[in-house]
Amino acid sequence: MYLVSGVTEGSSQVPGDKAVPLAKGRFLPPAAHITSSSEGGFELLGGGWTLRLGKNISFSALDGGIKLSNGAILAKPMRKSAELILSTDLHSFQLYGKGAFLAETISDGGLRVIALTGDICVTVTSKKRRKQMKLDPGQRIECNSEGKFGRIVDLDLAQLIQTSRLLRLFGNPPSFTRALANVANKQSKRMVGESARVDLFLGVSYLPANEHFRTKDTAVGKIEPIVKSPDNATGSSTPAPSRNDSLQVEELPVVPGPPIRFPTSTAPPSSKSFPGRIFDR
Repeated sequence: MYLVSGVTEGSSQVPGDKAVPLAKGRFLPPAAHITSSSEGGFELLGGGWTLRLGKNISFSALDGGIKLSNGAILAKPMRKSAELILSTDLHSFQLYGKGAFLAETISDGGLRVIALTGDICVTVTSKKRRKQMKLDPGQRIECNSEGKFGRIVDLDLAQLIQTSRLLRLFGNPPSFTRALANVANKQSKRMVGESARVDLFLGVSYLPANEHFRTKDTAVGKIEPIVKSPDNATGSSTPAPSRNDSLQVEELPVVPGPPIRFPTSTAPPSSKSFPGRIFDR
């Protein structure tokens, strides 16, 4: 049984009945199909988990988990031994570990999982085969429609914390906010020395050379790039000069007549969103 602890623009429909608004403080109706609007979302309590489900969600409650037909979910364990069953239209997944994670359905009927505040084990059973993957904080894995896992990819946690709607849909306890900031800072320190480069637009790190990133110690985990260049004489790495130090600003000469006016950009702001629906869930 799941208790609705938070809701915005969502409804439930039991087979044979009309859809009715879902109210805070009520339990999910058995066998009900739950949906949310493009601006909606839910927060549920039950089975040792706090579950947050985003916009355009389509799901129903299972014994020990959730049947996720469409959308994304944030899961936070309330005890160390909690295990969550997350089923899609094609496969059943078991997830357990020490921290919170994000998951969402993907276009080919598979599932994407991102570990947040602790290591997570993801197990999928398909065609009588059982496969398991372990994720550290900031790592992402995808399972396709055939039940096969792809490669593990490191994400920029600080950027994800800033852009994920699921992480900001309802108020977070201070302990969870601190945990998110801590793992983002630890990830940035781990990247230093590994020649890590973080793509701020995609939120993905691919580990090329000579670019390090450090995260400020704040709740939102703002990224501060530090670029190092090799010293030809010693072979050691020294910090590159700051852009502000190298930029020389000269005053314009006085010109008779009306003041100089520089053209301003009239282009509309870009509406391109982050790729991957989980950033906007």
